[in-house]
Amino acid sequence: MDDAHVAARAALQARIDETKRTGTCKLSPGEYAGPVEVRRPIVLDGGGATLWAREGPALVVHASGVTL
Repeated sequence: MDDAHVAARAALQARIDETKRTGTCKLSPGEYAGPVEVRRPIVLDGGGATLWAREGPALVVHASGVTL
């Protein structure tokens, strides 16, 4: 994965991590590089976005109460 994808993935992970418990992380339409992890109950609103990963899962959920 090139530097741009690594930076984009880190930025998306930071947005997810900064979302307050039971809050909503709304993505704008577009493509997002994964994998990313959800570690608390939040709403991840894809809004027409595509999440992809070159290998393995694009999204890993480690918490109950997550809404996609």
